[in-house]
Amino acid sequence: MIKTYPFPAESGIEPPLADLLADPTLKSLLDRDGLSVDDVRACVADWRNRHLLAPRLVPAAA
Repeated sequence: MIKTYPFPAESGIEPPLADLLADPTLKSLLDRDGLSVDDVRACVADWRNRHLLAPRLVPAAA
């Protein structure tokens, strides 16, 4: 990660996903669980497609 501890220094600010996925500790945990960084990227892309890019239904007025 680029920034040093304490990170984040500002509340509500998270590190970029690329920084998290480059972290050796996270890579070790993924290896232990039989996953890869590409698996995480695919999961994030799938979530974005289903939740951010999907058409939003507007409830009918009562």
